[in-house]
Order: sequence, then C-alpha cells, then structure tokens
Amino acid sequence: MKTLLFIAAFCGLVHAEDLQLTAHWVEVPHERMTELLAEGRGDAALFETVRGWVKGGQARMVDTVLLRGKAGERAISESILEVIYPTEYEAPDLPHSKEYQEKVRRRMAGWGRVSAFYPMLPGGWTGEFETRNAGESLEVEFPGKKNAGKGNWAMDLVSRARDTVITEGRTIDGELRPFTFPSFNQLAVRGAIPSSRWQLSSVLTPQTAEGGADVSKKILVFVRVDVLDD
Repeated sequence: MKTLLFIAAFCGLVHAEDLQLTAHWVEVPHERMTELLAEGRGDAALFETVRGWVKGGQARMVDTVLLRGKAGERAISESILEVIYPTEYEAPDLPHSKEYQEKVRRRMAGWGRVSAFYPMLPGGWTGEFETRNAGESLEVEFPGKKNAGKGNWAMDLVSRARDTVITEGRTIDGELRPFTFPSFNQLAVRGAIPSSRWQLSSVLTPQTAEGGADVSKKILVFVRVDVLDD
C-alpha cells in the first residue's frame, strides 16, 4: 500500500506544471539528535519533532529556502555577497625617509585621499585578487515528462568565518596595519528530488569560528516538494 501511494504521489509530481521545493536547515544538539534518530521514526515525524524544538527554543533554524519552478525545468536561487580579497603581497622593503613620507602625506591630503590606505613598509598588495561568493545558493532540476525520476537539487551555504593576519605594514601615519586573508565555512548538500512528504536529506557538522568541527551540534536538512497546480 505504501508503495502504491508513493508511485501515485511521484506520478502527480512528474506531470504537474508548477512545483515548489522547500529546504529547512535546523541546528540541534548532537546528543538530542542521536536519541531522536535511534527511535526509528519516519522523516515526517522527525520533522514535526524538530519543528517543535525550534518553537521551544531547543533548536535553531539556520536557514529556510524556497524555490518554485516548472516541471522538467531548471531553477536557481541565489542570495550572494561577493567577497574580494588580495592573494599576493609585496616583498619587504626599506622604509622611506621622513621627508619623503611628509611629501607624500601632503600630496595625498591635496587629492582628498585617505592616508591610512597607503602602506610605506612591508605588506602592500601586488594587485592580485580573488573573489568568492558568500551566502546561499539553491539549484533545482524539477522532474518532468522528459526526465521522469531524474530530478535533483543542490544547495550551498557559505559564510566568511574569520580573517587570518598574514603580515603587517606601517601606514604614512606610522601605525601598524594588518593584512588579512579570509577563511570560509561551507555546508553543501546534493540529492534527488524527494516525494511530497518531508525527507531528512542530510546530517551535517557545523564549524566553529576557529575552523574546527563543532561536534556538540548537528545540522539536519529537511526537504520536500509540493505540487502547486489547482
């Protein structure tokens, strides 16, 4: 009977026009998650329990993403912040004379420039930069008549976790200025399109601000697809 219900739901999913994928990322204590999964509940019951934890303050909703599309089509949703950072630095050099520094200071003041961004000692950038997208991205290939049973989805959560000091240089004002390199945390999930019921797609381990694994917590990723046809 369960097999027949799944086939009926999936056939309705494939031939529908408008579909909606919803993904919830929920952070829970590791110990509580282990106890919950040991009970052997179905995914829908797991979701209802975890949602109750969120309402009661015992779990934290990390992110919720919703994306709509047509059956058989590909849809993409992005909420992105571009992080641009230098990747190469100048070799150490001798400091300029006080007379030269004062000359440059007066010239930059006349140009309306901010002197703090003019390094006079080791640590200048060579002009090499990289760009990385921080934020969330969701890509869905909805199943349709031509690709029945081949639907899939992929989601990434990327955050700028911290900055590591690479070197230091002095500004014209004689103050030390750190040059930093950013580090990122990334959580990624790939999976097939589920049936219309909630599905526990993945269990992830979050990272600490220092870059290590935070084994005291887990992130549960729940996904479902709904048919929006009238």
